[in-house]
Amino acid sequence: MLSASLAYILGRHLGADALSRYGGPKTATAVLFLRRRGFASVLIVRLVPLFPFWLVNYAGGISGIRFRHYFLGTALGIIPGVMSYVALGAFGTQPLSWPFAAAIAAFIVLTVGGGYAARRMQNKRPELSSRQEPDRV
Repeated sequence: MLSASLAYILGRHLGADALSRYGGPKTATAVLFLRRRGFASVLIVRLVPLFPFWLVNYAGGISGIRFRHYFLGTALGIIPGVMSYVALGAFGTQPLSWPFAAAIAAFIVLTVGGGYAARRMQNKRPELSSRQEPDRV
């Protein structure tokens, strides 16, 4: 959480121009998605690996999302994934056990469910499709 917050602050202070040099086309898409709904978009992006973690951190800063929305969305969004990864690691030596199967199922549900939620959010406002350039901040 500390490094995610630091990257958010750097993104806020460096601005879109500096980030777009390093992030490329994915940056514009991430900024647009995060700008749409603040907390909900951060939460969804953290639940599924749609974008690299570092890109979401910086894009959160330049997108204009309030820090508390970014922080809460990140904190709540990473918990299920972390728990799935820990369970997969803990029971990875027992691939036929029910805890391992439950961890795999949770990971799949998170990924598919988060992807579905992201698509629904993206389709609600077609004027902000990922093909358009975001406004400069």
